[in-house]
Amino acid sequence: MSATENIPTTEFVTARSAVYGFLANALGYPDGATVEALSDQARVSAMSGLLQDNLPEYAGPFDAISKLTPILETYNALFGHAVRGACPPYELEYNKSDIPQRASELADIAGFYNAFGMVMADDAHERVDHIAVEFELMSALAAKQAYAIENDDSEAQQILYDAQRAFLTDHIGWWVPAFAARLEEADPDGFYGKVGAMIGRVVETDCALFDTTCGPQYLELRPVDPKNEASIDCGTEESCPGADTSKSLVQLRIDR
Repeated sequence: MSATENIPTTEFVTARSAVYGFLANALGYPDGATVEALSDQARVSAMSGLLQDNLPEYAGPFDAISKLTPILETYNALFGHAVRGACPPYELEYNKSDIPQRASELADIAGFYNAFGMVMADDAHERVDHIAVEFELMSALAAKQAYAIENDDSEAQQILYDAQRAFLTDHIGWWVPAFAARLEEADPDGFYGKVGAMIGRVVETDCALFDTTCGPQYLELRPVDPKNEASIDCGTEESCPGADTSKSLVQLRIDR
């Protein structure tokens, strides 16, 4: 499918970028700055209006989230202080592959970031397969796509369409539906449960939009082997296989 067969509006793609950016922020560590940003009424109002005008199916889920506040104790119970919590936010926790294959998958994810000039910040303390980081990539790619549409750059539009479809197919699309379902079940009436409900809808809709398969709502978690955890415990790009150590990723930078 060509990205230019049915060119979306700049506003529609910008709204998609904003959705992924909001969800990435909502899934980050709930420190004071994060809570303040999520509760800023000017931002909430602007986001609500953007969704009402361009992605009305997300307006209700967003409004439900905006009425709640992330709680640190709940965050720790769901995601854990280390890799494994009740709802692991890391792609590789849903994969039974061995250590070498998992290292290769981390390198593949880092390769997507590097390919579009996006790097992990020096003070980042997450692996590249964390859902918030993967969602930041989708947000950045959509923002780049909106810029390409606005400037009538058909080649860039196709590249960015293909990149989003590939990242959905190879990464977000297959594991995030299961993560979202776990989150919604574990915290049905809370902030994170509402975030999980919105995530499930967003990923399902995007998989349909990009004509790729959406994963199941249940996936087994990989067995935990404490002896081997250090082999994939790479919170920064410097310690991730295949990473470009001349750069440092977390608020993903957009180079237009």
